[in-house]
Amino acid sequence: VEYRTARDAGGGRLRDASRAWTVQSDLTYRPNSSYNTQARLGIRSRRFTDYFRLQEQQQDRESIILQWKGTARPFDRAVEVEGFYDALTERTPTQQEIYVRTGPELGQYVWTDANDDGIIQLGEFVPETTPNEGTYVQRFVPSDSLTPVVNVQARLRLRTDAGRQWRDASTWWKQALAATTTQTTLEVREKNRSSDLGALYRLNQSVFRQEGLTLDGQVRIGQDVFLFRRAAAYGLDVSFDQLRGLSERAAGLRTRFRSTWTATGRVRFGPSWSGELTGAHRIDRSTSRAFASRSFAIESIELQPTVTYRPGRSGRVTTEPSWAWKRDAIGPRTARVVKVPIEVRWGRASRFELTGRLEAADIRLNGAATGLARFELTDGRGAGTSYLWRLSGQYRFSDRLRATFSYDGRAPADAPTINSVRMQMSASF
Repeated sequence: VEYRTARDAGGGRLRDASRAWTVQSDLTYRPNSSYNTQARLGIRSRRFTDYFRLQEQQQDRESIILQWKGTARPFDRAVEVEGFYDALTERTPTQQEIYVRTGPELGQYVWTDANDDGIIQLGEFVPETTPNEGTYVQRFVPSDSLTPVVNVQARLRLRTDAGRQWRDASTWWKQALAATTTQTTLEVREKNRSSDLGALYRLNQSVFRQEGLTLDGQVRIGQDVFLFRRAAAYGLDVSFDQLRGLSERAAGLRTRFRSTWTATGRVRFGPSWSGELTGAHRIDRSTSRAFASRSFAIESIELQPTVTYRPGRSGRVTTEPSWAWKRDAIGPRTARVVKVPIEVRWGRASRFELTGRLEAADIRLNGAATGLARFELTDGRGAGTSYLWRLSGQYRFSDRLRATFSYDGRAPADAPTINSVRMQMSASF
């Protein structure tokens, strides 16, 4: 139990501002190493004095905090269940998106003058294509007004691995289950203005991601199935991931939907050669009322084979060419993306490592696209034939002294070549 008084500046002097009571209780239950649960319940009431209610427009408020997390690992960890729940009432501001110029050491975004007017606009910022290329960072600045919301976060993750129970199974169905590993993930995040607190605390999706109520919210469903994961010579991974989101910023509303199916088969041809084949189908839709360049509805099909050669413990050569076809229903516009990269890595354990990568890309874009829509359609390469290269490494002089460097280059089809170099020496004492 906590009682708190606060004084704040008002009218040129310190005044009594508020009084608050907080009652909180924690519960932990851990019967053995396989089960563990923790819960927290808190209630807080804050009352402001007349001066701050009238002159500073402060409002009395009540807050409820409800947290829970638990883990269960029965059957010798053949089943693992992890749960997390966090809900509280709070006052939060509407966020305003800005970009701050910092330089390549911190930047992650690039400004592209899409309309050639020389004026920086929010819809003209896109993520960097190569490391050390971006010169801006994205920040969200809170507005002056606060809105009472319910902030809810919940996550449930289920893993199954029957091989822990049936390593030496004799029946065919047990052998099939023993070769299968799965993971299911459900995640919910929501900041909502609705007055129906019960529906929000119960995770009633009918009030989630609603225009006029939601400040920021998303729900994600993920399913992974791994076949023959313990086998070194072969295997198959299949995954599904879907995300639905809605965010309200000072510049306007943006909704997002993303659905991805991916299948990857792997095989080892011998002690030095291995290969993978990945196929993916994606749907990525974004709707922005403020920026047309952030609105797109892209459906893509991608095929990517990978071949890896390891001549020894110190070296590796990998090539992973890919072909993708994309269609944007908003344009309408289409893109055909072909990328052929090759990567060479060579090093000695605990001493040095050197990695080089070269990629040639050929993108055919039909239709006009700018900003983030163009970035997503062309994988950040732009239309035409372009090249990327990277050389990076690190050298450990001793346990306390280490040097790293990286050199990245990009030659777009319709823009000057971009080069960036970064070197760093670190010492610990």
